[in-house]
Amino acid sequence: MPFISSIANGSSRAYGQRTGKAFIEASGGTITTYTSGAETWRVHTFTASSTFTITRGGEGLRYLVVGGGGPGSGWYGGGGGAGGYVTGTTTVISGSTPIVVGAGGSGINNNATFPGSASSALGFTGYEGGNGAGLYGGNSAPARQGGSGGGGSPDYGGVGGYAGQGNSGGNGAGGGSYTNGGGGGGAGGNGGSLGGPGGIGLQNNITGSNVYYAGGGGGSEYYGGGSRAGGAGGGGNGGYRQSISPQAGTANTGGGGGGGSELTSGSGGSGIVILSYRIA
Repeated sequence: MPFISSIANGSSRAYGQRTGKAFIEASGGTITTYTSGAETWRVHTFTASSTFTITRGGEGLRYLVVGGGGPGSGWYGGGGGAGGYVTGTTTVISGSTPIVVGAGGSGINNNATFPGSASSALGFTGYEGGNGAGLYGGNSAPARQGGSGGGGSPDYGGVGGYAGQGNSGGNGAGGGSYTNGGGGGGAGGNGGSLGGPGGIGLQNNITGSNVYYAGGGGGSEYYGGGSRAGGAGGGGNGGYRQSISPQAGTANTGGGGGGGSELTSGSGGSGIVILSYRIA
């Protein structure tokens, strides 16, 4: 069996049984471990900006970087797009590196919405989600592009996400029986139209469990028929007239905020950075 010794600062050391090659050693964030088959993995989860310190570099470090979710908009507004979703495996060398966890965008405040911010780690960036389209300060404004794009309003269509990080928001519509916003895009799919749901996020097992991240916010609904549900992965539900308030995206998922039918909308959920590597 490999030898594993715990160190006071939360780092670990492990040596391969056959090759004698040392695995990665590092500290920072909230540290957990899990076992999969014959392998043991150490996980560093960052829910706020901090530092990741590598005392021994190596191959095979897995990363998940999710940006802050975009806010929904009010007055038949679209849902916010999910934060950008970036994952993969890389090689690291010793040293300290900053970890940035992006904030979710603010929903309507003084008749305006404010975008969220990107997350980054080890040179990889998950961009902030796009704002939903709607009314800001009495003026109609378009959806914004982001990791995933914001949903549309009666005046503007949904927009796309950045390549490789997310998907497009759905369209809204006005007039007749359907004056609704579109759902924000998610990492795993586009947002729905006409008071439609937010786009689904993507599952990732970097923590040892399959968890959805980066779901889009649901579109608002003023007249009949829409589902308004946020996408799996932290997307907030859209609002319904004045009777059901839009919901915020879930913290540390990068979920988009729900669109609102009046002067309210859901804020985006903050992002997250997760790093893991084998220790035995």
